[in-house]
Amino acid sequence: RAPLVSLDLLHLSVRTERQWLFLGDRAEYVDGPSEAELIGQTAVALVECNAALAAQGMPLLVVALEGHTANKEPVAFNETLSLQRAERVRADVLFAMLLLPTNSMSHAALQRHVLARGLGGSVKLERCVELRVLPPSEAQVAQEGVHGGIGAVVAVAAAALAEGEGEEGRPSGLSHKPKYPAQVSFSSSGYTDEDAAPPADARAAYGRELRVVQAGALLRLGEPLSLVQLDLPNLEVVSQRQWLFGEGNQYVEPAEEEELLSQVAAALLAVLVECEAQGMALALFAVEGHTWHKQPKEDAHARSLARAQRVRGDILARLLALPAKERGGIGDVQLERCFLALGHGGAHGKGSLVELRVLLPAEAASLVLAAEEAHAQEKETLARSLATVGAEAKKELQALRLVRLEADELLLALLRQFKFQGDAAEYARPEEEKELLDQIANALHTLARLLA
Repeated sequence: RAPLVSLDLLHLSVRTERQWLFLGDRAEYVDGPSEAELIGQTAVALVECNAALAAQGMPLLVVALEGHTANKEPVAFNETLSLQRAERVRADVLFAMLLLPTNSMSHAALQRHVLARGLGGSVKLERCVELRVLPPSEAQVAQEGVHGGIGAVVAVAAAALAEGEGEEGRPSGLSHKPKYPAQVSFSSSGYTDEDAAPPADARAAYGRELRVVQAGALLRLGEPLSLVQLDLPNLEVVSQRQWLFGEGNQYVEPAEEEELLSQVAAALLAVLVECEAQGMALALFAVEGHTWHKQPKEDAHARSLARAQRVRGDILARLLALPAKERGGIGDVQLERCFLALGHGGAHGKGSLVELRVLLPAEAASLVLAAEEAHAQEKETLARSLATVGAEAKKELQALRLVRLEADELLLALLRQFKFQGDAAEYARPEEEKELLDQIANALHTLARLLA
């Protein structure tokens, strides 16, 4: 079934009758459609071999796609380009394997058994991508270097050992694994004017991984949405119209935004549930606010962030209201971490709008880290401010019997709780809550006056 591909397991190689052809110094095929046959046959060979091994109770193959370039450019350039070409072939082979009816492995499992390496121009082979079966010891080392989300990047010591050199380098932005803190504010300010955009090749590689997610998400949605279009290969979520805001972060006509918010929430949920079903890391979305240049920079930034936060909050509210079963078992905390609000002010010259896009995992990780650092700084600044007025505030609030200020912990403690009707969001006895609400308002007013 795969005349262009032959397995030579005795020599740990997978031979192809011809090579993938790339454009110049790029990671794009000369003729994409003409490579489909070789991609498809490579996928068939690997899936059927693994099926035969599984039937015998033997370990599955771990295959490395190893990229090579001509040894004419600087070492760093050669290593990056060779890895990007191996990455391109890997993404296409993984997609083809996943669609085969004979494949029984999840996307995550396939990612751990088909790896990519860039060997640069340090060997005699030029401008090609080879396949090699890794022996168990080397496979274990290589698999430990696989990172989630964008996957596909394995530049580990095993590749360098084949050259008799030191540890292989990793191109920036391609192999970072997100590590989320337990608590983090997602009201990140996002990029500043000086921030660089994510590398185009990294975006393209992740977009190829998301093609299978797009197909599954569209099937889950059923009928096409009238106001929202998924374009995951280009890391975009396109809305057919904009949210209309008044002066601040309030919608001009809240009722008219319901349909757009509901369709966006449905589309993004379909993507997240499909990621979960495929065993992939959940996609991460940025809700990005923009304003006009003519506003002062700080005002423009604050306004754009406030609007992005409003849209993010409204999308999340719709998703969190759904039963866990409809969310594919995705928990509340997981959902919240999938959405970041970013304010760009007028830096990008896009005018007044809010848009959505898919973040690279490495990009999201850096934003989360920045948000966590900003949150820690804000807490430290507030703690210093409260320390200067804490004693006076406690003295003024002594008369309040239901509220107590604990400045050291940045906490306004309530000495009794609100009481609600059953499972509703209505007070059991509204008249009894007035005293507690009045005392909270009094305490907040006092703190604001002292801190001003």
